[in-house]
Amino acid sequence: MPQKLSRRIIDKTRRFKTPLILALMALAIYQTGRLWTVNITNRSFFTFLAFANPVSAEQFSIFAKPFRLISGSGDGAFAVRYNAIPNSDLYAYGCSAAQAAIGSGEYAGTAIADYGVLYSGPVCVFEYAFEMPSEHFAAAQGLKAGRLTSRGVDSFAAIIIKPPGADHEAGLSVYLISGDTAHHFYLADSNKKEPASKYSYEIAAANGVLRYFSDGFGNFAADIPEGGFAFPKIQLINEYLDFNGSRSISHIQSRVEPLFANPATITSAPGGDGVFTFAGHDTVVRFTDRDILEYTGYFVIDRNASPSFAADYLAAVSFINSDPYVLNEFYLSGYESSAGRNVFYFDFTIRDLPLYIPGGGSAVEVTAERGSVVRYKKLVYGYRIYDEGPETYGAYGAGKVVFNETPTLALKIEDGPFVAPHWFGDNYIAALPSLSGGGD
Repeated sequence: MPQKLSRRIIDKTRRFKTPLILALMALAIYQTGRLWTVNITNRSFFTFLAFANPVSAEQFSIFAKPFRLISGSGDGAFAVRYNAIPNSDLYAYGCSAAQAAIGSGEYAGTAIADYGVLYSGPVCVFEYAFEMPSEHFAAAQGLKAGRLTSRGVDSFAAIIIKPPGADHEAGLSVYLISGDTAHHFYLADSNKKEPASKYSYEIAAANGVLRYFSDGFGNFAADIPEGGFAFPKIQLINEYLDFNGSRSISHIQSRVEPLFANPATITSAPGGDGVFTFAGHDTVVRFTDRDILEYTGYFVIDRNASPSFAADYLAAVSFINSDPYVLNEFYLSGYESSAGRNVFYFDFTIRDLPLYIPGGGSAVEVTAERGSVVRYKKLVYGYRIYDEGPETYGAYGAGKVVFNETPTLALKIEDGPFVAPHWFGDNYIAALPSLSGGGD
């Protein structure tokens, strides 16, 4: 409300001064709310998202999701899933089976992790890219943490679930893998509360284009059919280029606006080195000529909040999910902890294949502290299946999808007859992956 008008109203109604002031305050709050909720394209408030302690059970369930899901029917071949894991029936089964065996079963002790035995017969595997703290997993699954910690299971990197009937066992076996140790929980069919037969499940055979085989040490390699492997081309997408394929400051600004609490306050400046800089009240975003976006938040962090790895991870995931220009599903491929901060590294997947960057780099890097994101860095590309259909390439051996220094997409041959990367054009790739345990 204009200042002069509000003064006239107050002068004419002095005897109602206090109620009127309260009414004006309410109107101001309403108008502020209207300002902040106006429909601005791609607007987001995730710079203010912070995860408080303690983390809720629902939030823990996000943290406890494995970064890949491996399954085998017992024929020696395995399927590996990266995409849409929470929507998988197998994942839902694995969660319920783990809850039952740990919560209601018996602790059968420890043994050296013998993958030749553990991966024999029908099996479902949850793999994490880090050691999952038992107390966080228990919170996510509705279990008492003492069911794990009292047995010396403080953390684990994988869960191996063998349904009843696997290896001719009548019961359900769940193994928590920590280093070379397998902690065994066993649910017998004679259990009156939760009989193992309740958790019978037929795991489908790996029948996709790619089938993986275990080397007996927890690693998997793709079976490349003789005569070649057909996989659709993957197209690179850069949403930060304008319709002419150029880096214009106005177009880039429209893409970075969701990173700001109030886009109307953004000031921008092009640098002589090809770097565009966008600044707000407590946010700075840099966009480099290498198509790398760097966000830094300078807001005040709540120092009264306790440091929490889980809260930091959840803040990182929420931040990425709120960026409308992260086009692909992602998974946690690594992390570092130092000086009260956690740095999380994420990579993209497409059709259950991971996309890699050479030199140990990752597609997205998020730094969080006390449940708030303070730094966000990403390669701005997205990927989609090219519409022209599959092309068959030679049986080059296992490989990973990587970027070169240009960056141009390429297929890096890991153990085939080629030493140097083998190129498939400027914007398209074919993927021949190899997988190893622990998120490598």
